[in-house]
Amino acid sequence: MNNYKDYIITNDTLKPFIILPNFPEAKKGMDYVISFEVLDNVGLQEVKAGVSYTKADGSPAQFAAILNSANDSNMYELRVPAAHMVADEVEFFVSATDFAGNQSTDLYFAPFEYGTTESFGTSYLLQLIDEPSVLNPSPSANYETKEDKRPTITVDLVNAGENPTVTLKIQDKTVEMTVADNKASYKPTADLADGRLELEVNVTRADGKKSAPFKWAFFIGESTFRHYRGQIHSHTNFSDGAGSLHDAYTYAKNA
Repeated sequence: MNNYKDYIITNDTLKPFIILPNFPEAKKGMDYVISFEVLDNVGLQEVKAGVSYTKADGSPAQFAAILNSANDSNMYELRVPAAHMVADEVEFFVSATDFAGNQSTDLYFAPFEYGTTESFGTSYLLQLIDEPSVLNPSPSANYETKEDKRPTITVDLVNAGENPTVTLKIQDKTVEMTVADNKASYKPTADLADGRLELEVNVTRADGKKSAPFKWAFFIGESTFRHYRGQIHSHTNFSDGAGSLHDAYTYAKNA
């Protein structure tokens, strides 16, 4: 007993339970994704979640979506587009209705224990980090440039404001990238050496706020190694090889 499913279903008045994890950090101008769990003893008819916020002109705005469970489980995922992540804070909310018509907007933090855990309210105020971000590098991670030894390197800038300074670390030297229309670019002036090229982009906004370092790597020419799709596995000393599952992942990551 002492379980939410022990309630007598023939006269169900028990509302769904909406259980949240710790919220991932949210950045201005970036898509935001959060997963949460909804429990009910008779099944769920509708789960709706979203965010409310105030626009720059002071008018109220909201993004909301009706969600489907992930793989027929109790888990749900809300994806908030970047266009709605522009205020200093957004108010997250969920509404869940079961097949008996019971509706709940009460939120609980995990770990949840029926009859013990108390709701912290019907919404959660999420503070957005106000700093520049970097997206969509080109060439993309692990790309092979083949015959192109001087590829143009570009990234998209998010929440960078006017006249940001964007630097690129490449082959142990730092160069300044050209910025136009929320995109930064750099064209090498000499052929780059064949092999794996590691890069790092840093953005400093005009107000002094800095991005987190954005790192990735691609190949000038072609990669020495080839990845073959298959099941990641390990071997014992008595089989045709040796090594742990961790060793396999580490090798694949660094190949």
